[in-house]
Amino acid sequence: MTGKYFGAGDAPNIIHMSEAGQHAMTQCRALGYRIDYTRAGIRIFYPPPSALQALAYSLDDFLAITRGILASHGLDTATAPESDTEEDAFLAPHSHPDSIARLVALSRKAIAERDAWKSRAQEAEQALSALQAQAARSSPRDGTSGTTGDARYNRLKRIIAQELHPDSQAPGAEQRLKTEVFKVIWRRMQDMEREG
Repeated sequence: MTGKYFGAGDAPNIIHMSEAGQHAMTQCRALGYRIDYTRAGIRIFYPPPSALQALAYSLDDFLAITRGILASHGLDTATAPESDTEEDAFLAPHSHPDSIARLVALSRKAIAERDAWKSRAQEAEQALSALQAQAARSSPRDGTSGTTGDARYNRLKRIIAQELHPDSQAPGAEQRLKTEVFKVIWRRMQDMEREG
């Protein structure tokens, strides 16, 4: 069962199937460590005054963490598998004092990188705001969208309205003719605007 990653609700079953896991769990609990099962794996809470926690995602992780804990207390770890990976140093801080210093250094580096990315994001937002303000200043003031074709279309529409609208005509035969032309052209222009 070693190396198997936990699924939802199966962490207790994996540990209970493993003699090494049972032995490590019993010894750690006797030392005051609290072991809880979560959906992600097994969480190990170090006893007070420490506020350290470790989360094991597989049985191998759990055995590596508990091996470090037991070794730091001078207890027998013969039932735990041997592993000399660098991750063990991070998972068992009591047995490797320099791992805390490395974790602090890594945390500081991560914070510095986060701050650098935040600064770059703020600069990009300021540049975008400046471009948007520049675009707003350079767009026409007549409510058009700013493209040359749209501006010309809107000017043409205003000219047609001024020249042919029934309200702007003097009464007579010419007014009736212009009114009919206006109705036809205006309806076609509205159809074009709806079509996009």
